[in-house]
Amino acid sequence: MSKITSNILIVGGGPAGLAAAVAASESANKNVTVIDDNSHLGGQIWKASLGKVRSPDAAKLIDAITDRKIKIVHQAQVFGPAGENHLLAET
Repeated sequence: MSKITSNILIVGGGPAGLAAAVAASESANKNVTVIDDNSHLGGQIWKASLGKVRSPDAAKLIDAITDRKIKIVHQAQVFGPAGENHLLAET
């Protein structure tokens, strides 16, 4: 298990999660991390097939995520109450 330090944690790499990550990275000088349980970003609306994004709008958001160096954690889930120090475990 690796330790990730982040000021802002966003759960879900779909359209809303990606937009939230971009907005958070623009409005504050904070470390932003997105956790998603899939191997590719995009969520159900912009389903990525083998890493190929089919929507130009999704591609723009994914590019914005990359440009801002937002940390992405793929194939991970968030559950339970966070610990006293707000720690999450990645399996």
